[in-house]
Amino acid sequence: MEKPKLKHNTEKAYDYSEVIDFIEYKYKIQVRDYHKYYKGDMSVADCPKPCGEPYLDFWHWLTELEDEIRSGAIVNFGIKEIYEDEDTPKWVKEILKMIMDEFEINEKYGDINFYFYW
Repeated sequence: MEKPKLKHNTEKAYDYSEVIDFIEYKYKIQVRDYHKYYKGDMSVADCPKPCGEPYLDFWHWLTELEDEIRSGAIVNFGIKEIYEDEDTPKWVKEILKMIMDEFEINEKYGDINFYFYW
């Protein structure tokens, strides 16, 4: 039996920070402070309000959803399934739709790979 050789696997992935920078630039929004741009009902459970202010931070929502996010990681993100989930907040769906409209997702599985680095 031969000794296993080191394999070099690479996955195609979008740099998450570059994706968000592009979305913010093109749509003239800030996903970390999205309550300033969201036109939906802010009185529902979709919009938590610590200290009385709506708190719509896409990064914090994403890190609560995906516990594998860490610097240097490539994370497979089931964007289409999350978008279609009735429990996904409407404000999040707005941002997800922007990403799906602008970037290539896997048509068969409805996912996208993000690379995280900080």
